[in-house]
Order: sequence, then C-alpha cells, then structure tokens
Amino acid sequence: MKERKKLLRDRKVDLNHIIELKLNKKIEEIKTKLFDITVSNGLLRHALLNDFNVITSALRLCKRKNRIGNMLVEIKERVKIAMDTIDRSREIEKSIFEKNLKRLSVSEVADQIALEHPNINFSIKSTQGIIADEAVYEIFNNLVKNAIRHGKAKNISIKSEYIRGKNKTLVKICNDGEKIEESIINDIFKEGVKGNNTGNTGIGLYVVKETMIRYGGNVSIKNNENGNVSFLLEFQSI
Repeated sequence: MKERKKLLRDRKVDLNHIIELKLNKKIEEIKTKLFDITVSNGLLRHALLNDFNVITSALRLCKRKNRIGNMLVEIKERVKIAMDTIDRSREIEKSIFEKNLKRLSVSEVADQIALEHPNINFSIKSTQGIIADEAVYEIFNNLVKNAIRHGKAKNISIKSEYIRGKNKTLVKICNDGEKIEESIINDIFKEGVKGNNTGNTGIGLYVVKETMIRYGGNVSIKNNENGNVSFLLEFQSI
C-alpha cells in the first residue's frame, strides 16, 4: 500500500514537472513574439515619424512661400508612403505570429525604396533573393534615410552577392555620405547610441539589428577607405 502511494506521488510530481516545463516554454514563446512586435512597431514608428515630419515641413513652406502646388504633390506622395507603411505593418504582425518568413527579391525591395527618394542617385545590382518579411522594406529605408539625413549622401548603391558555403545572401548598401565616428562605430547598433550628433533617439539602427536577428541574419557597418560608408546585411538565402 505504501509503495502504491509513493508511486502515485512520484507520478504526480513528474506530471507537474512536465506541465511546468510546457508552461515555461509557452511563456518564453509569447515573450519572444511580444519583443519582436515591439521591435517591429519601433521600426514602423520611426518610418512614419519621418514621413509626417516631411509633411509638416511642406505645410510650413506652403504658408511661408506660397508654393502650394509643388508642396501638395510632395504631401500627397508622403501620405501614400505612410499608408503603404501601415499596410505593411499588418503583414509584419502576421509574419511574427505565424513565423511566416518568405522569399523576397532584393532588387524589388531596393527599387521600391529608390522610388521614395527621387532626389538621390541609386545604383541597384542584384539577382538574389532573401528570406524575410515586409519589415525588410523599413530596414532598407531606415539605412537610406540615415545616409541622406545624417551623412548628407547623394549617391547610394545597393548590391548583393551569394555567400557560398553559408547559404546566405550579403546585401551591401553603400553611400557617399560622411563617415561614422570611429568612437561609436562598434556600438552604433546598440539602443540609444546616436551618430554624428543627430539629436535623435538612437532607436532606428537598434531596431534594424533586432529585426535582422529575427530573420536569422546579421548587420554590420564599416567606413571604407574611399570615404564611402557601407551597411552589410546578411540574410538567409533561398
């Protein structure tokens, strides 16, 4: 009788342990998804804030210089870009919950970003595909906007190459803007780190890094000898 009671107690302990392990695993999965959503929302907020700043500036110019026609065109374009960003956010949330990364064309993503910056000279050379979701548009756009706004870049090239032996695609986004300060280049992707005295929050590049981690990839930056700055994005390949 005693042995039977002991056996039942042991089984109960084992069952409780199994339930506890499963609960802890589910809690960690929920925490990870919540973190990924927070990161993606940060990336989208960063993109939308830039669009609304452009709209606000255009409205001020309308008032000061009576250039209503040209400014209304720019406002209309920025509103469309902001609406496209919001549409992509739905797909990003779906991708996070369903773990639904997919194949995207580097050249198609780059072409879309180039359309959003008509005053910049773009050179796009890529035949590769990457594993990502709609947040990758905001990654590319964030790096391009940083180069334009903080680095004063006028020319941007986006190229990709397949890394043999690693089954990965390396995307290089290079610009002719100002170099990143050497004192912060190793910490530029940390939360709160700001480059070139921008006065911004320092959240954009941190969010880029965390999104790349979610893709199973990586991001780095380097100042080139010819004066260019390169962002290197390493994605899972097809």
